[in-house]
Amino acid sequence: MKKSKREKQPKKARDCPPAPDQTPASTPEEAAARVEQEAALRHLGFALQSHKSVILLALGTLLLKSLIFEPINIWPVSFICLVPWLLMMGWSHWAPRVYLYSYLMGLAFFLWNMRWLIPPTGLGYVALSMYLACYFPLMACPIRHAMRRRRMPLAIVVPIVWTGQEMLRAVVISGFPWFFLSHTFADALSLIQTSDLVGAYGVSFMIAAVNGAVADVILARVANKCSCAPETNRRQA
Repeated sequence: MKKSKREKQPKKARDCPPAPDQTPASTPEEAAARVEQEAALRHLGFALQSHKSVILLALGTLLLKSLIFEPINIWPVSFICLVPWLLMMGWSHWAPRVYLYSYLMGLAFFLWNMRWLIPPTGLGYVALSMYLACYFPLMACPIRHAMRRRRMPLAIVVPIVWTGQEMLRAVVISGFPWFFLSHTFADALSLIQTSDLVGAYGVSFMIAAVNGAVADVILARVANKCSCAPETNRRQA
């Protein structure tokens, strides 16, 4: 007996497994995040995917920033000490990762450079370091936003954000005006004379602007180099 037409018909599409190239519809938030990441990749030409790469850049700024203060005090390093951290903020896709490692970097910096507080106040030393470290992710948020979404030059954004942070740190919770970028010029008499005109915050503004300009040059060079390569060959670390 011949099979009926209904029996010969294939199974309904809903009963078949989805094709390999079919993906579930993403939420508006996921779609917006994907668009932002693709736009940032085209603008910056580079993307950090691994924790190791982000950690190495954070450690770079931790090391360089520790070199510019006493007892080592290599003041010329101050002009590039923030550059690895700025590159980390721009190249990393995941904002929470940037904020986490920014905080840990700040915590390690203050724990190491304020270790002389351990004998008089051990718990206070830890609490103060944990509080001061919060300023690093707070700075990373507007800098990263300006870099990845607004395409603003870091030579303008970084000095504004960094100097504002120093001013807040000098007054909030009775103030702690230590480890300013301008303090590294104490032995550079020819350069510290500018503080007569612009004060300590003005000197910090100038140093932060140089760091931002150096980061701008590196980002532009990497983006131009990657834009010459095919889209599939763009490097992701």
